[in-house]
Amino acid sequence: MKFTTLLLFLAICFSCKQETQAETTTPKQRENKVSQSYNKLTKEEAYVIEQKGTERAGIGEYTSNKSEGSYICRKCNAELYKSTDKFESNCGWPSFDDEIQGAVRREMDADGRRT
Repeated sequence: MKFTTLLLFLAICFSCKQETQAETTTPKQRENKVSQSYNKLTKEEAYVIEQKGTERAGIGEYTSNKSEGSYICRKCNAELYKSTDKFESNCGWPSFDDEIQGAVRREMDADGRRT
């Protein structure tokens, strides 16, 4: 069983970044290709996924979810995390001990205190 979630505020989907960086087309061609190959996002999803935004703590439907399966990118459907790597951090967002190898790139926040 698989379920979809927004990318976590801590993660960047490597598959989404990799596809857009590999393109060598005009901006218009790139816009058409991206709109055809990715899922349509809500305004809130685009804010979190594309602009590295953060949803408010405790409002996400997956924070307390215990279902088995994989967490996938809402934009490109790439598998990011396995439910077996999820743990209770009591921080208001889903937390994972590990990601699927090669799926997530970790970056420091601007404040340098979080990854």
